[in-house]
Parts: sequence; structure tokens; C-alpha cells
Amino acid sequence: IFGPALGYVLIEAVVSHGNEGRNTLFNSPMVQFLQQIGVIDHPEQLMFPFFAPVQILSPNVWGKSPNYWMTSLRTVPILLWCWGFMYLANRFVVSRAFVGPFNPLLAFLRKIDGLFQRLNQNRLTRGVVLVADKSRLPEERPIAWRETTKRSFGRTRYLARLFLVLESLVLALLFLNAIISGDVYLPAPAITSVLAWLLLALLVTVASASLFSGERTHQTLDVLCVTPYSSSEIIRQKFTGVSRLILVLSAPLLTIIVFETFWRGQFWGHDEPWSSSRVDPPLFFVSSLLTLLIYPRAIAWLTCLIGLVTRTQVRAIMTSLIVIVGWCAAPWLFLLAPMIAVNPNIERTPLIFLNLLSPVSMLVYTQNDMVHQYFGSPWTAVALNTVFMGSVWLACRTVCLTRAARLLGRSETFNETPPQSSDMANPSPPRDSTTPVIQSA
Repeated sequence: IFGPALGYVLIEAVVSHGNEGRNTLFNSPMVQFLQQIGVIDHPEQLMFPFFAPVQILSPNVWGKSPNYWMTSLRTVPILLWCWGFMYLANRFVVSRAFVGPFNPLLAFLRKIDGLFQRLNQNRLTRGVVLVADKSRLPEERPIAWRETTKRSFGRTRYLARLFLVLESLVLALLFLNAIISGDVYLPAPAITSVLAWLLLALLVTVASASLFSGERTHQTLDVLCVTPYSSSEIIRQKFTGVSRLILVLSAPLLTIIVFETFWRGQFWGHDEPWSSSRVDPPLFFVSSLLTLLIYPRAIAWLTCLIGLVTRTQVRAIMTSLIVIVGWCAAPWLFLLAPMIAVNPNIERTPLIFLNLLSPVSMLVYTQNDMVHQYFGSPWTAVALNTVFMGSVWLACRTVCLTRAARLLGRSETFNETPPQSSDMANPSPPRDSTTPVIQSA
């Protein structure tokens, strides 16, 4: 639905010419012919295959006398789309029925791994491996060992090379943009920061939501639940790989924050008359650093909670994405928009602090140096945002750990004294007072 609209924007940005802002594609004879016979009213409608049902509700389409023929003719594009998709589905359903599983992310990580291995074979390094994968069995914390040695997002080798790729791209963009531009607001750091945040949120959401929903999907949760560990300890050990992923993905963002803080320090105290904003490097650094420390972990524990209560892995990931997107947009759509419609000067009242309920607000205001403009006390806004997001983080973490047994479907009791085995030939290993006894239903 939105793909053609995005394509139209890209075509306008790349192919457009002159002051009219129209490109040669929409001025072609075919488009003009379709306009003359009434199939389309505007050239932009070619980019929307679903425009016919929407135009039925518009008086400009029906006019004084409804033209059913033209309305039916305008449904031809969407019918062609439906026929094409049905044909492709019928064409590939048999050939795709017995295709083996394929993980695009794992394939991408393996390609990066192979690239670094080829680059390592030179006269200088001679194939030296600084951090080798350890294949020995764990002596303790076996669940954490499995998450950090058998998972793509937890293996040190993959994470280190993913970090090198991301960090190299970030540094190249930052220094190239700093050399070209001399303004206080560099476009590359802002765009890179947005892309880095999107990548971090997406990967952390997928990894955290799949921790336990993936075990249910692969029917291995029962094996995990019979391990001699408490339910909260199982969750802590499973979360080890996600913690590593957060650290790796936070490093490029920290590089951007440090670079922008240094760059903004060159313009400290300058007011921008066109935006009524003020460059404040300490405020930018503290606010950005706090969001970097709190936001990924809040997202991780929230999606982990969703994965604990969801039956399948796909449903857990989709539900997590919907919840995060709704959390970002709901305060603006259902709180601030109605209030602004009633009182346009709401930014001068304390109600503007409701904007902090959306996690995106502080990121946008901090990046654009607009905290002074929309909040009378910017440090108060940073403190309130930190307390709120930190509370979400701690609340989700507390619920996951305190209700771990119920969420995992376990029934566990704790013995104060370890039982003695009557079989002297095969004595059972000693159990401390914190080891749970799993009772089957």
C-alpha cells in the first residue's frame, strides 16, 4: 500500500526538474491519454494501485451523475495486481513446498566472516586469530554458554565483526560529512543516528522476543524447564546473548554521540534564530547517553515479557513490533493531537511533558536541540524521561523475574535441606538451598 507512494517520492526527488516539480514520467503521452479519457484524475494516482476504492468515496469521482463505467475501469489495476499475485502463488507453491530452512541473517554474518578471513590472510597478519571460538563444554551457567556459543547474535566472532562493519561505516560517514560541511547541524550524524536506532530496536526486538517463544516453537522449552535452575536464573542466563548484542549495537551510537558532542562544542552558546533552538553540548551528551543506556534495555525486557506470554515466535515478534510502534505513536495521536486542536499554545503549559510518554520524543528533541524550545526546564525534562523509561525497564524486568515460574509454566518448590540419597552406589550430587525441585503436573 505504501510502497508505490514511497516510489513516487523517490522518483520526484531523483528525476524531477525545473520549478514545476514534475518529472518526465508523469508528462508522457500515455499518462496524458489516460487523463483525457478519465481513467485517472492526477498523474500521481498511477503510483497507488488501490486508489479506485478510495475515490469511490470522493464526490469528485461521482459528480452529479455517477459514471459506473469509469469507476469499474479504475479497478482494473488492483484486479491485475490480485491476478498476478495469485498466478505467482500458484506457480511457486509446489517448488517452495520442500525447500529447506534458510536464515538470511545467519547467511549475512557468515559472508562477513568469510570476508574477514580472506582479509586476514596477508603478509602482515598471516591468519592470526585474536579471539577464537571456544568449543569446550561449560562448567557452570550452561544456558548462558549455549546462548553465547550456539546463537548467531551471541557468538563473539560474529558480534566482533558486525561491530567492525558498523563502526567503520559510521566513522567514514561522520568524518566525510565533517570535512564537507561546516554547519553546526550535520546531516550525516542525524541520519546515521536514526538508522542506528532503527537497527538496534529491530535486532534487539527480534532477539529478545525469540528467547522463549522460539523455544516453544521448536518444542525445546520443556527441556529447558527441567534444568536444575530456578526460573529467574533461566531467564537471566537466556538474556546473556541479548545483553552482548545491546553492547555491540550501542557502540556505533556512542561514537555518534561523542562526535556530535565534540562538534556541537564548537558552536556552544550560539542561538539559531530560524529555529529558536540553542546549542547545548552538555545537555545533548547527558540526554543522549541516558537514552542509550536505558532505551535498549527497556525494549529488550518488554519484548522478552511479550515473548514469555506468546505461544509462537512469529506472533511474539509481530506483537512486539506493534507494541513498540504503538508506544511511540499513541501519545502523539491520542493525547497531544486532541489537546493541540483545543489549545494550540500547549507547548507553553506543563501538559507538554505528556510528550515524554513517547520514547521517540526525547530522541527527536535532543537531536534537534529543541529541548529548550518545548520544555521550560530542559534538565527537568531529561530527568522525567529518565525516570519514566527507567521505570518501564525495571518494571518489565521485575515482572519477568518474579513471575518467571508462572510465565514458563513451571511448578517449583525449594527445600531448605538437601535430601540424602539412599543409593550409595550412585550418590546424587549435592544440591544447595537455592536449587529448585521441579514438580510435574
